[in-house]
Amino acid sequence: MNSKETVQAYFSAFGKKEGWEKFADQNIVFEGPMPKVVGKQQWVEMTQQFTMGVTSSSLDSTITENDKVALTATYNMTLPTGDTHSLKTMEVYTVRDEKINHILISFDTATFNEFMAKMPQPNA
Repeated sequence: MNSKETVQAYFSAFGKKEGWEKFADQNIVFEGPMPKVVGKQQWVEMTQQFTMGVTSSSLDSTITENDKVALTATYNMTLPTGDTHSLKTMEVYTVRDEKINHILISFDTATFNEFMAKMPQPNA
């Protein structure tokens, strides 16, 4: 599998919410607006939390150069309150030996944070 095929297979598995973990390198690095995550276990835990609110996702466009895949994606999300949001992202993946070893993601944090602020908080 080349880099683009690896990322497409990851997105397909992510959309089905099964088997996406197998595409990550043990030393994967995830960077973006949130704190940097290093290592497969931490990345899987973070991604599992994210997938809880995702109702569907789409890989909108890709550009590939050697081991890098740049893409735009849309994640449709729903909170327990019924509020919905379409999170549009720009992401750059680095793939080595058919495993994703680096992800750099960017998105509009202001609208995402407004959406997440509607999340019901546990009673204190």
